[in-house]
Amino acid sequence: MKHILVVAYGFILLLSSCAHQKTKSHAAVTTGKIELVCIPMVGNEPFYFDSIYKTRAGETYAINNLKFFLSDIAFSRSDIAERSAQSVAAVHGVYLADFTETTGDTMPGKLRYKARFEMQTGAYSDIRFNIGIPRSLNHGDPTQAPSPLDIGNTDMFWQWNSGYIFFLLEGKSNYAEDSIVHIAVGGDSRIMPVSFGDLFNAVPLVRVQEDAITRVYFKLDLNRMFINADGSFYSFKPEEAAIVHGGYYADQMRQNILQALEFVSVENIPVK
Repeated sequence: MKHILVVAYGFILLLSSCAHQKTKSHAAVTTGKIELVCIPMVGNEPFYFDSIYKTRAGETYAINNLKFFLSDIAFSRSDIAERSAQSVAAVHGVYLADFTETTGDTMPGKLRYKARFEMQTGAYSDIRFNIGIPRSLNHGDPTQAPSPLDIGNTDMFWQWNSGYIFFLLEGKSNYAEDSIVHIAVGGDSRIMPVSFGDLFNAVPLVRVQEDAITRVYFKLDLNRMFINADGSFYSFKPEEAAIVHGGYYADQMRQNILQALEFVSVENIPVK
């Protein structure tokens, strides 16, 4: 009987030790606040809606609408598993960068979008995300979807194509048919994977701290969007290039958007 009691007592101590270690392990996981900041620019100059700019081909244009979806944000380095962004507000990890919204971050000359989330603290050498929406979400009912996919009949959803517009740019150009520019890139095959940094670089690209807000800046160079991968210039003169919904020019613009994105810098702002 005594032997049984000793064994039982030892088993209880073992369970208690395991529970303690598990609690300790969970308590050791800390997170820091992240702001992934996108700044639209024209070269190295601030971008303004309705201002006239000139492409490298010499064609003038003005933009009055600029929006795109961000999804699947994650940080990583070579010796750990990839860690995904954590946000209660961004259901399914999807954000809508809408530069037409009037906020403190979208005043004239200071256009920017901040995707806010949390990430496990630590050093990371690679940042990745997608411009677009995962296939698993791209063909749902927008009238039943959570924000920001609950957009119904607005300009980021094709009723006739049963899918979301990943990237939308609208404006005018005297070189376009009827002076209208409407570039809408979407479709499962045109999701745009973006990566900054080098997974195997020993020097971290970003350090996430519990007591600081980590801001990661990248820019979208709008003029760079009108230079093709082979070095030729994108022209608004063909009607299919000015009004884009799919096909050859959507594929070309997908590549141009990817090359127009550039990592800028990281800063850590202490939390008071």
